[in-house]
Amino acid sequence: MHNWYYRWKKLNYDILIPPMHPPFAEMTGEEAQQYFEWFVAQIPNRIHYLAQYSKIKLDYSDPSLIAIWKWFIKHAKTETTPTKRMCEIRRQVQFQYPSDMVNAVMRMESRQFTLETEYILRDVAMYFGEYWVQKHPQLHWGIINTDPELTNFNMPCIHGFVDCSFDPPYMADFEPIHMVQVCASKLLEGRAKPDDLYNLYITWKRMVNE
Repeated sequence: MHNWYYRWKKLNYDILIPPMHPPFAEMTGEEAQQYFEWFVAQIPNRIHYLAQYSKIKLDYSDPSLIAIWKWFIKHAKTETTPTKRMCEIRRQVQFQYPSDMVNAVMRMESRQFTLETEYILRDVAMYFGEYWVQKHPQLHWGIINTDPELTNFNMPCIHGFVDCSFDPPYMADFEPIHMVQVCASKLLEGRAKPDDLYNLYITWKRMVNE
């Protein structure tokens, strides 16, 4: 990407721009497979760049999860959510919840991560996804393309989790970008902790059959 773009967007982080594609829900099977192959191919370079930029040793150890998340919390930047976006959010929730809950949602959504922080967050998610695969050989990257109603339809996910609390056991899939974004939302609420990402790992680890 040209240097002028970074100056215009005030970006210091070398972001990765995905190829143009339709929304995941509208992708054909071929488009989803092409995006998946592109995504997986980027993982090694993005992890290497994140490690260099953050100066954190991303060696797939448990301490690395705490270290990279502590670093992210320190360097993440937020900005006021644009008025247009706030109006969209209000339209989405105003008829679903009582007015006091709507106001609470609007307060929580009043801040958002900057563009640069969102791209850093995605690279952290790539590392977290690969962390699962490297630590647990029974897990692997894949895509869910059987049911368009599923939230993670056509998205790169980690496959192989089994939730034995259900009868019969339920096959669960982990979509790292969304899950890490949910984890990061604690920062917007002022309650982020360095071990949040590691605790997310512990929560899901119970579904890995050793």
